[in-house]
Amino acid sequence: MGGIDWAAIDKQAKLDAKKQKKAMAMDPDAGKSKIFQALNPTSLWKKTSKEKAEEQDDENIMVVEVRGAGGLGAIAAEDMMLERDEQGNVVQHQDDEESESDDDGDLADFDPDTMDELTRKRMERAREAEEHRKVLRKRSMEVKKVEQAALDKVLATIAKQKAAESKKETISDKDVKATQKRLDEEVDFGGFGFGD
Repeated sequence: MGGIDWAAIDKQAKLDAKKQKKAMAMDPDAGKSKIFQALNPTSLWKKTSKEKAEEQDDENIMVVEVRGAGGLGAIAAEDMMLERDEQGNVVQHQDDEESESDDDGDLADFDPDTMDELTRKRMERAREAEEHRKVLRKRSMEVKKVEQAALDKVLATIAKQKAAESKKETISDKDVKATQKRLDEEVDFGGFGFGD
């Protein structure tokens, strides 16, 4: 009667397995996970023997050494992100540590006139920096005053609007009496009343 045809299911499974094996034979990355494919990328074009030789070239390898650790490993030069000038030479920048070490102890070899001149210029730069700081502080205070005045003006406008709204919402005794008088004139309760 209408049972499940297990033979047909097994046959289909075998066909699917054969198709999968063929696909994997044609594309070796077909069965690999996406993580594996991301960590092991394949080239989009065929590399020439010259390009392969350049990748294997020893001149394209740098060894990074750290104190006490020997060589950490080889790093391809193309992986190093160094700033270069127009001729391709690596640009060396002065470290902050070196600039901080230029203190008065290093200048002790200068003659007294030069030391006096350097000290005078340092004091002049410090005075100019202080004046510049004061000017910037004054400008900042002026800007804050203008902003505060604008904010106060907006807050005053909002306060006036709220006062006007609350005045409209409040009912005075005069309004109650006017409403009662109007009701007495316009509405007839048909002789109904309290206490009469």
